[in-house]
Amino acid sequence: MPAEAAQTSEIPYHPAPSVGHELGIMFGFMAIFVISMGVYLFLWKLGNRRNEAYEIARREKLAQRGFGDEKSRLPVVGGDAAANTLHGGGGDGELVSGGGGRG
Repeated sequence: MPAEAAQTSEIPYHPAPSVGHELGIMFGFMAIFVISMGVYLFLWKLGNRRNEAYEIARREKLAQRGFGDEKSRLPVVGGDAAANTLHGGGGDGELVSGGGGRG
């Protein structure tokens, strides 16, 4: 009987999955990662466009109410936005105050 007990207590051998299966899992994960990154990039750009449109509308409303110089405060789409927001529009090096008329 002891020989039979030894046979039943052994763990059966399970061969490892094939290399093709392992590669399929790896490349499948990488494909899901790339697809999810593309979806995230699309949503990020969509959010940035919406935020930019909201910000331009907000600045236009503030300019209509008399806060700031509307020509130098509105961003130039596709232009040099840093020069447009930091300088008074004429390139004279004067910084535009961002206080909205408070300072």
